Amino acid sequence: MLSVLLALIMPLRAAAEGWPAFTLNDVPSRRRVAPSDHIWVPPVPEPVPVRMEWEEIAPFETVPVFSPYRRGAVSVRSAVKVKVKKDKGEAVVSFPGVFFGEPAPGDGARLYIRVGGGDGAPASVSWAAAICHGERYLGYKGATFTLPRGSGDPAVSETLATGDARALIARTHPWLFVKELKPDDLCSEKASGTLASFGAARLPPSAGGAVLRYDAARNALKITWKR
Repeated sequence: MLSVLLALIMPLRAAAEGWPAFTLNDVPSRRRVAPSDHIWVPPVPEPVPVRMEWEEIAPFETVPVFSPYRRGAVSVRSAVKVKVKKDKGEAVVSFPGVFFGEPAPGDGARLYIRVGGGDGAPASVSWAAAICHGERYLGYKGATFTLPRGSGDPAVSETLATGDARALIARTHPWLFVKELKPDDLCSEKASGTLASFGAARLPPSAGGAVLRYDAARNALKITWKR
């Protein structure tokens, strides 16, 4: 009896709220119709005007310059090509190029390169391109290329870190942090002076049994060695 009462009450409540009282299961399939014209939909309220006061802002004074990560894409491209034939080896390192989708004043990258090797140790080349927005450090792409001892194979490790992970550079490239430099200093003038010796123009002609040739036009380093 209770189920019968509920069945009678539900259509009345639906009709009172503006919805049609019907049950498709009670209608033979050949007589079913799509309810459309008699469904009540509440009207959209009219927009309410809101008064807003204009604020005078001096140009280039209080308007913040946007971060590229919020307004546009940043792409980083680099490559390490290694060719070994018999007792000779050759590697071409294309240092990272940084490209901004919506460039703004101050967007760019700073490249730092360190060459190791000597006293019997094989040559190694470690580099990092710091992605900068003015003096703000955003992230980096870095890698380390190490020649083998004897007849082994060379090794390459690469890292890309942006945002909160950008401080990872302190672990992958500890040689950058001299004279109390910190990761957030990498795009500053302080870093430009302190890390001047790690510029491409300061690359040695050879290290650890390898010959180095830097091509400024291609921003690439050719490394050749004998096994």
